[in-house]
Amino acid sequence: MSVEDLETLGPLLFLNGNATSALPNKPWMKDILCSLKSDLFHAPDALRKKCFDLITANNKKPTVELIEELQMDNVYWTAAQLEEMSAETFLAVFEVLGDVCGFNTDQLAVLSKKANETLGPVSQMTESVVMQLGCIIRGFSDADLEELPIPLDSLENIAKCGWKESQMKLVWRAVAKYNNLTAQQLEAADMVELNQFMCGLDPDEISQLDMDAFREAVGSMDDVQFPPTAARRLKSLAVSAFGNPNTWPEAEVSDLSTIIGGLNGTELASLDLPVFPFLSHLCIPVITPDNLAQLSPDQLKAFEPDTAAKVTAQQRSALGKKQLDALESAEAGSPYQTQRSDHSGAPSLSVEGISAFTTPLLFLLMGFLLL
Repeated sequence: MSVEDLETLGPLLFLNGNATSALPNKPWMKDILCSLKSDLFHAPDALRKKCFDLITANNKKPTVELIEELQMDNVYWTAAQLEEMSAETFLAVFEVLGDVCGFNTDQLAVLSKKANETLGPVSQMTESVVMQLGCIIRGFSDADLEELPIPLDSLENIAKCGWKESQMKLVWRAVAKYNNLTAQQLEAADMVELNQFMCGLDPDEISQLDMDAFREAVGSMDDVQFPPTAARRLKSLAVSAFGNPNTWPEAEVSDLSTIIGGLNGTELASLDLPVFPFLSHLCIPVITPDNLAQLSPDQLKAFEPDTAAKVTAQQRSALGKKQLDALESAEAGSPYQTQRSDHSGAPSLSVEGISAFTTPLLFLLMGFLLL
């Protein structure tokens, strides 16, 4: 099996994590796999882990060179391995590590401890250092988080770090204190910069937000994943700003995005049928099964395919047969899409179907590669 063959078959191999993991640790494998990974918009986890294993095959201790080469794949170091990192190495690369958003609790505990040991206590950290630490600050204690010098215009850099809702409250407090802000003073641009840290405002603070500023801001916050509690709080503000949900047009439903998930069952069912194709797929995980069950089959059928695909097994279990049939129809696409697919004469396969079909072939291929 040649390098050219592997380049050609690579995308098929990556449909199956076991096949990727079983690829031989040959010297030429690292370059070819990592090159294939860089060409993918979303590289599969198994491929990223395989590249990590190949890159660190001769050195299991984090070094400056390895960390700079691995970039986002530094997430695969174990907490024990990160513990072995020298202070000098950490100081040289903590900004690289701060860009990694997937560290677990144990890894963050090690990294935040090293930050304190090498950079000093939070009380001595500058805003520049805090922003370089990036996602590592998630590992700080609650008391330390609340004392961080965080500029409002830097929140976008840490918004996707995987914050707990309780931590977002502390970050908001830190931002409010450092920038001398109150909820009442927030302008539309401030709300947009706060991003998901709007979740940190308590109910009283949300009620103090300027209505016009909120109305202006929501259109620029459509990619924010608000958790259920925050969505319910902001829903009340949305009703005050835009009126009852049964009057919301397509543009407002689209702009409100995950805040729609905060509607109760009656409010959700009151939405006009034509707006349902404009529901964001991001709001689906926020809707409780009981609330989703209030939707009619026609409303469920109006979902866009990617939105329908986000409905969880737990949510589906609360639906009746007609509702499930409607949801299945939505997942399959519109009648126009179905008709276009039929005319093409080519049946479509899901990723799972393709994977099931190719798995025997992949392991046969593995046998040749291992020869």
